[in-house]
Formats: sequence, structure tokens, C-alpha cells
Amino acid sequence: MERQVQYEALRAEIIAWQSNRTTVAMQIATAEATILGLVTSLAKNFLWTALTSTILVLLAASIIYTYYGAEKSSRIGAYIKVFLEDDRGDWESIRGEFPQGRFSNLNAMLANIYLALGVAALVVPLASANERGQPWYGWSMVGASGAMYVAALVLLYVASYGRRDGFEQHFVRIKAEIAAQDATP
Repeated sequence: MERQVQYEALRAEIIAWQSNRTTVAMQIATAEATILGLVTSLAKNFLWTALTSTILVLLAASIIYTYYGAEKSSRIGAYIKVFLEDDRGDWESIRGEFPQGRFSNLNAMLANIYLALGVAALVVPLASANERGQPWYGWSMVGASGAMYVAALVLLYVASYGRRDGFEQHFVRIKAEIAAQDATP
């Protein structure tokens, strides 16, 4: 019975991480829409570059949170599959049998949403600005925050595929070491 309780608690944690990741994406989309509303009304000022930079930094932070949540979920799922599921397989084994296309991966879907939000964070202010002559430091802020955003987005795209197999192999090695220690007198 203890095994079932542990299994249910870990599955609940995975579901919580997935829910948190999608909630953060939707909250950042709402915040961006609000900030872009300010940007369009302040587009003639230097402030639009500061607000665009703020959006890109917020996007980078939420992408990193999404990556962290994906890592936690993958590790928990791999642990469940190796240590808690029977040979017949439960949810984590069955989940691996689903088609693994580009849109069946939560990270890939969220990365596409973040990509669209990042493009909007750059295009809307540029389209709203009547004058293109911004000071160099305004463009430097946008460039630096844009570089952080792109690095985080690439990390999320790269981490979207194949991470879980590495965690499973790690837990299989640990399980084998434990079995070897238990077998020695």
C-alpha cells in the first residue's frame, strides 16, 4: 500500500508541475498584453525600449521556470517508471507509447507560445513607434534582454526531447546497484 501512496503523490506532483508551467505561460501572455498596451501609447518615448526589455526578461524567466518544471517532471516520471511501476506498466510506461510528435510535447508547445510572445514583444513596439531614432542604450537594453530570451528559448527547445531517457537510465543503474548490494552477503 505504501508503494501506491508514493505513486499517487508523485503523479500528483507531476500534474502540479505541468499545471504550473501552463499557468505561468498564460500569466506572462496576459502581462505582455498589458505591457504592450502601454508600449503602443508610449511608443514615441525611450520608455518603449525599457518596456520591451522588461517583457523579454519576463519571458526568459518564465521559460527558465518552464525548463525547471520539465526537468522535475521528467525526473519524477523516470523514478516512477523504474522504481514504482510493475512489469505490466502503469501510466508512465503507457505514456511512453503515445505518439511523440512536435505537438504532443508540453515543452515544445510552450516554446512555440513563448516564441510568438517574443516576436510580438519586438514587432508591436517597432510598428507603433513613429520615429526609429532611439538612443544606443535603449537598443542595447533590447539587445541584451533579447539575447537572454533567445538563449532561454533555445534551451527549452533543446530540452524538449530525449531528456527523460537519460533520467530513466540513471535510475536503472541506481536500481541495479541497490540490487547488487542487497545480493551480497
